[in-house]
Amino acid sequence: MAALASAAMPNATIAGTRDSEQVNATDKGYGIDHAVVQDAAGKLYDTFASNTPKGRKRLAGRVRAAQTLMGNRELGGLGFDVDRVLAFSNGEQERSVTGDVSVMIATHHDGQARPLTLLTLDDCAVRIFCRRPAIRCSPRGRFARS
Repeated sequence: MAALASAAMPNATIAGTRDSEQVNATDKGYGIDHAVVQDAAGKLYDTFASNTPKGRKRLAGRVRAAQTLMGNRELGGLGFDVDRVLAFSNGEQERSVTGDVSVMIATHHDGQARPLTLLTLDDCAVRIFCRRPAIRCSPRGRFARS
């Protein structure tokens, strides 16, 4: 997995790899392997790789979804995070640096992966934005709400 991460993200010096604590049964069903790699600076990255047709298609879809969600500002109020893809090598392309293996590298997320259908209100931690009424000084020297 470290070799695939190094090929997909050549500007990072990969120093180590370990199994991920975030097990996703759907990804396993599609033949997607998940590991956490660490670079020489100590940064952690989630690395997903698959050489199955369904797994390559799913990873390409996740990259498209992540790119779409990155431009959405409404997600800032939620208490969960989405994939922030740093590098992607599409194994379906003829001249892929990772051969026939699709590799997606994203920033590492602490915690557990859960389906959106299982999220509770506490998980989402929706922020309510309030606007305080402005105080202005009236011509007679009195303070009044605007």
